[in-house]
Amino acid sequence: MGRRHWDHAFLADMPNGHQGVFRRRGKSRLPIQEVQLVVTGRMAGVMEDLSEGPALRQFETLFQRELRYLSRAA
Repeated sequence: MGRRHWDHAFLADMPNGHQGVFRRRGKSRLPIQEVQLVVTGRMAGVMEDLSEGPALRQFETLFQRELRYLSRAA
């Protein structure tokens, strides 16, 4: 993959199409375990507020800008 780097972990695509971050349990290639982040409580509320407020407006602005650029380049 090479585009992203996590200490002692790697990004992989599974045969069923699932993409995730994995890390080895020992020094050998297998077994591996998926690295998971659980978002609960206050953090979930903050993320929801951001997704409905300024972050969504910023995304819409950038998306429209990129769409205009691509339509001019075509």
